[in-house]
Amino acid sequence: LSLDRAYARSVPGALRAAQLFASAAAWLCVACTRYHGALHFVVFAAVTSWLLTLAAYATSLLGLGRLAVVQRVRGLRVRAAVRRRVAACAVAVQAARAHSFCDVTGYRSRCPHRAYVAAAVLCCLCALLYAASALLHGLKWRRLHRQEQ
Repeated sequence: LSLDRAYARSVPGALRAAQLFASAAAWLCVACTRYHGALHFVVFAAVTSWLLTLAAYATSLLGLGRLAVVQRVRGLRVRAAVRRRVAACAVAVQAARAHSFCDVTGYRSRCPHRAYVAAAVLCCLCALLYAASALLHGLKWRRLHRQEQ
């Protein structure tokens, strides 16, 4: 096993690295506040996406990403991640809207509004990054199956 440096410099590799950083940042934004209710799902989506993306990035860096089984699992994982991240984005946006009342100048208590807004932005960025990854994976799969026919 050796590191595939070409993958790290490619568009899918850079996209996967951006997914790792954005998921970790979204996880941090929510975890640093007192989250409750549906925000547990945002943390769940961020953590599972981060762990699965880390595993996929490691397998691709080690050159194992070209195996047929890994390709099928990657396609399913990316499509599930897109759905999970879009739902987490909607939950984070709703939480930011629900706590917008405390972002006024005279409010004295703790206000998680800014953290929730940052989490919503990062969750939406994650959803876009995973959608781009799903699009690239779909185009690659389509190109490979056209060559086989």
